[in-house]
Amino acid sequence: MKSLPHSSQISELEVLRSYPVKPFPKGIIVRDGIGIHVILDREGLRNLSSALFDIARLDRFEYFPYGIIDPQVFLGRVEFRV
Repeated sequence: MKSLPHSSQISELEVLRSYPVKPFPKGIIVRDGIGIHVILDREGLRNLSSALFDIARLDRFEYFPYGIIDPQVFLGRVEFRV
């Protein structure tokens, strides 16, 4: 199995220490990346998006707002490739 060279970069993200995080491997037979689900507030969303800007191997960053008129909670999905 390949090690993920960017896993140390992910674990060093200070913003992820303040919010619930659920990691998951990417790839069916061969793991070719790592994904993270995280629940964020507005400030966390801003901080995470700015922190991810400089990380190499970022494959996808998506977020979904919860709330009709004025969302206060966001479900984020971040994926990295090997």
